[in-house]
Amino acid sequence: MDIEEDVKKLIKSKAKEMNPNALHCCNSVSIITKQLNDYIDGIINLNKERIASLLDHLVGYYTITLDIPLDNGLKILRAVKFNNLEKKPCFSELSRLSYIPQNSNITPFIGRLNKYGKSIFYGCLYFNDNFGGYNVAFSEVNALKNEKINILKSETSAEIKVNYIGIYDYIKRESKPYFLSEEMYSYFKAVYEYEEKMFDKYVFVAFQLCDAFFSDILKRKESDRLYIVTSISK
Repeated sequence: MDIEEDVKKLIKSKAKEMNPNALHCCNSVSIITKQLNDYIDGIINLNKERIASLLDHLVGYYTITLDIPLDNGLKILRAVKFNNLEKKPCFSELSRLSYIPQNSNITPFIGRLNKYGKSIFYGCLYFNDNFGGYNVAFSEVNALKNEKINILKSETSAEIKVNYIGIYDYIKRESKPYFLSEEMYSYFKAVYEYEEKMFDKYVFVAFQLCDAFFSDILKRKESDRLYIVTSISK
């Protein structure tokens, strides 16, 4: 499959910059990801400025992020816990189930991708209304037995473009994400193979390590330290 020239140009530019110092690049990613993992696991302490700097270095040098178009009519599921046992088991305002407005009296807790007090819309894709289709949404809010969970089902009204964090880790493992079309999967596979062709082997390993790290921390079981890392952004 053909790759756009601007994508090839970006890959060639990174290769030209990094290939002469390939082993250093690989060691750098290895050290950074170990420090971040050690912080998450409580082995070492890092301040937020240091964490932000390490993440910026990984994102700026060792990632190539491309848009994935999602079709109109895509179904998105969102779950929100209803914790008041004395009232009817549902929220009266749609905004409480959707994107929480900035002027709301609800203060969002720190999340996987949002800082404390900052609202963000979390949703998961679903393809049917069977009970099993809700499991991912329940898992995202750590639903417990007998808890009241409100579900918001939405559909996109136009094509939207998203970034899939960790897509190349799927390509490496030859595992196609369930919602990705064969055409898009083939395209990302072609990009991955072009990177392998243009990068020194140690630079290519650095990109693989970086992609695997971001893929892992966005799926790992939540913790205070994990969310400090994943929610940091400038």
